[in-house]
Amino acid sequence: MVATKEFLTLPAALILDFGLGELPERIHPTVWMGKIADKLGSELRGGSSEHVCLKGGVMVLLMIIVSIAPVSLLSYVLEGSHWLIYLPITAILLKSTFAVSSMGSHLEPIVNSLRGGNLVEARRNTSRIVSRDTDDLDREGVASAAIESTSESITDGVVAPIFFFAIFGLPGAFFYRLVNTLDSMYGYKKGSLKDFGWAAANLDTILNYIPARLTAFMVSIGAWISGENFRDSLGCPLEDSGRTSSPNAGWPMSAVAGALGIRLEKEGAYELNSEGVSPDENHVLRSFSLMKFSAIIFSVVVTGLLGAIGILW
Repeated sequence: MVATKEFLTLPAALILDFGLGELPERIHPTVWMGKIADKLGSELRGGSSEHVCLKGGVMVLLMIIVSIAPVSLLSYVLEGSHWLIYLPITAILLKSTFAVSSMGSHLEPIVNSLRGGNLVEARRNTSRIVSRDTDDLDREGVASAAIESTSESITDGVVAPIFFFAIFGLPGAFFYRLVNTLDSMYGYKKGSLKDFGWAAANLDTILNYIPARLTAFMVSIGAWISGENFRDSLGCPLEDSGRTSSPNAGWPMSAVAGALGIRLEKEGAYELNSEGVSPDENHVLRSFSLMKFSAIIFSVVVTGLLGAIGILW
């Protein structure tokens, strides 16, 4: 369990994410991991169509070695350095595993398009953050898709990387971000990538099991602090979280739906908080506020725990 220096690292990383936004792509570790995974995946999927699941598993294993070994070595070296060296480097690296500012930059054009009445543009902007076909979505469908994506990002862009950082340090946060990236690239339930992405998808599901449920609770606390519906944000996940095909996605989405009093729906797949009102662009902004509140709350909790452990140890 890491604790002492990480007491300052986590709040510093969150401040960097809120204040400076995303790192440039040319120096963003997640972008690097994605490019390596894309090339490696193309190589492994070429040739014989046999043992596709095994090839996907090999890719995950190779990516873990290639990506996490350097981070682990760097983390080990930094542990012995002065905190003035350790803190900025580790905070910047940890910040790269977060997705708060990134989500905000994606939501802004969606909200602006909806406010301007440009549904075609809103659909196009929404297609950048969801895997579903957005061509036929109405205003409610666009807003719902954006809010659902934001809700899931509270888990995989905030709570999960912080959770694994708290337990395993910087390598833990990067390990989670790597698996989540591989899942987003290859973890499809249909199509040609279904078998190849099986290992990444299932590993991502396992890693998100606890963070997804923690996220629902963080959203509820955020709802209470921000004046949203605290009671329904607690109750809705208990009733509706099982309606999604994913064992994890329903928890943050139903918590946000309950907090905002809205209905979230993916046609033909699920409907969460069916008694809620239709979502609009204002609800999209409020869902992002819940994301920021959740990030701050969970960071405060984890920072406090790391500080207490550092004092006791």
